[in-house]
Amino acid sequence: MAGRLNKAVMLKVCDALALGKSLRGVCDNNKSFPHWITVLQAVQRDDNLFEMYDKARAIGAEVLADHMFDLARQPLDVSDP
Repeated sequence: MAGRLNKAVMLKVCDALALGKSLRGVCDNNKSFPHWITVLQAVQRDDNLFEMYDKARAIGAEVLADHMFDLARQPLDVSDP
């Protein structure tokens, strides 16, 4: 995607980040999204975009922590193959 990163596109990127997905994975797997470096450059230059990004990353971290907790609480399969 060429050009500037606008708020509408950033919102879609942030929605995916809030699900615990990686920025590279989100941007590399969706042709309508900018390159991940473009996103990082934009959040460095624009406080509003940074705030959106920061919140999405925090939520994504919570989602991943919950997932890891759920995995850790599952019983181990110790049967011989």
